[in-house]
Amino acid sequence: MLRSPGTPRFCILVFLLLQQTHLTNPTVGVTHPLTVYVSSLLPTTVPLPTFYLFSEREILYGTSLEDALSQKLSSLEQEFETLREATESMDWCRRIWWDPVETNSDASGNVISQGPSMRGNDGLRFSDWLHLDSLYRSRALDLPGTGHAMVPCVDMANHASGDETSALYETDKDGNAVLQFIPYRRHRNSASDSIPTENITTKEGTWEARTVKRDQEITISYGDEKGASEMLYSYGFLEEGMTGARQLFLDLDMMEDDPLAIVKKRVCDCAPGVRLFERKGKGSKITGLMGMAQDDFSHEETKITTEREDNSLLPTTDPKQGPSSSDFDSLPEISWESPYLLWTALNEEDGLNFTVTRPPLTSSSSEPPEPPALHVLWQNEPLPDPSILPTTLLPRSPKYPVFLLRAELLLLNRINNQLSRLEGSEEAFQDVRENAQQEGIRIKVWKQIRKLRDLELTFLRTAKEGCQSRVEVLMKEKVLREYLSGGGEEGRQGAELVNNGAGEDDIEARQAEGAEEEDFS
Repeated sequence: MLRSPGTPRFCILVFLLLQQTHLTNPTVGVTHPLTVYVSSLLPTTVPLPTFYLFSEREILYGTSLEDALSQKLSSLEQEFETLREATESMDWCRRIWWDPVETNSDASGNVISQGPSMRGNDGLRFSDWLHLDSLYRSRALDLPGTGHAMVPCVDMANHASGDETSALYETDKDGNAVLQFIPYRRHRNSASDSIPTENITTKEGTWEARTVKRDQEITISYGDEKGASEMLYSYGFLEEGMTGARQLFLDLDMMEDDPLAIVKKRVCDCAPGVRLFERKGKGSKITGLMGMAQDDFSHEETKITTEREDNSLLPTTDPKQGPSSSDFDSLPEISWESPYLLWTALNEEDGLNFTVTRPPLTSSSSEPPEPPALHVLWQNEPLPDPSILPTTLLPRSPKYPVFLLRAELLLLNRINNQLSRLEGSEEAFQDVRENAQQEGIRIKVWKQIRKLRDLELTFLRTAKEGCQSRVEVLMKEKVLREYLSGGGEEGRQGAELVNNGAGEDDIEARQAEGAEEEDFS
């Protein structure tokens, strides 16, 4: 019996697999209305990056999509092997899926074909699993009131962002998926306009009635907050009017010489990286630390957005503990969120520690002994839930600005590394355009990656400016000046950043030198 990982995505993929198997082997499964959906309404090819040629994947170098795509392909291979191990002992699965010779890719690492291949003696190939995943990612909806679902016809609607979105999908009282027309859109002001009485005015603005002409396309939103990299990753295209990267995810790792690195990774139940995102201004999103969202794009299929009214970067009411949100209002409009980064910035000297308890051995019990338990201590107090450390306890600490300074320096180094890879590969990327046909690179793919590179270059440069500015603000804090007055590498780095700016060439060297003298400096 196949035991799925329990996620809606995996269950939907297995359902699609069974339907496509039934289409080529009618003795497997039964025909029902969704069989027609799979056979006639779903495309046979989806131009997602998981089907990029090897030469096309190489020119993703330096973009945030590079690592995400590599991780996704590895994850899909593991899933495919899990499916094989779970089903190859079942007679019909072995006979139809696994006994035929399977060929996944050619000598260059390119997927041989896309689309259903469970016919004749082809058997089930890795390219089939890639195809099913591409159908799910490009067409699945997070249906309010239902969850993850693929809805025939609704999933055929094209994307439009902002006020151009003319419909939304919902679950009605009977559990059916419905497409609802959006009757109003934001009023488009002009000098000659007079606001009609039928318009609606709210605290968010003035809304005018939406009109739809005969034969006009109905559109839905695939997610206005999605970053450029995630749009290309999930749907295979970048929106024509997209002028900014919106957000991106950069992976992180603990410092190599951190004696607590291994146990930190064990207790830190969050994505190992940092999400950079565009701020929307006052009152829109938590900036800096407290949003703590995990992006589907960085890890698997989860999108969480956190709202907060005051838009404060530093959640503290004590002016001695940190700058107020107004200190950050004029900074470049890109901020970050990452509990992992704060875990990385903490030292044992700050009050972080771990203990291991072993349950007593009982010779009379036939049950296997319980494994040792790992506990987190903060300021000598045990934490039942370690996740509250970066979100709740650190902002209450008098040393909170110190932790923020460390985090900003680590982040600045990571941004500089990513910028260096993008900028350093620009000439080679341009050369590829001249020889695209010889290199086996499709021009359409090259143009999409060209746009992604441009958007992420601009985004990262702005993020770097914001990081440098926040360091400058933090260095003015009294508690930080007092802490750093005793010397130490953190103070030297911060002072140099304020006085001279953050040099791209030597910031990594500064941190490496500091690591030799003091942990996490």
